[in-house]
Amino acid sequence: MSVCIAYYMLVQECVQKDDPDLGAEYARVTEHLLNFSVQLGNTIGMTEDAMTSRITIGQDQMRGLIQNNCVNISSLLGRHSNRCKQVVENGDSILLEYLER
Repeated sequence: MSVCIAYYMLVQECVQKDDPDLGAEYARVTEHLLNFSVQLGNTIGMTEDAMTSRITIGQDQMRGLIQNNCVNISSLLGRHSNRCKQVVENGDSILLEYLER
């Protein structure tokens, strides 16, 4: 979930200037995931610092992948778009997937 939060935050940052409506939609999705992840993190005993650190690490890795340039955002889309869409639309299915391991 932290990877998807980092992904949506970065995509929002990249699209916000050219398409404020799309940026706002990404902000709403990010907020939804943040709320859900805090609930989940609290349930499994994660500290707030651990949760925040995972998101920061994800953002740093993604920024490196796109060389901190939004023109390279397609590198992230191929890697994260489908999975993160599943996390947003049916987070329980992802959670069950991890619990079955």
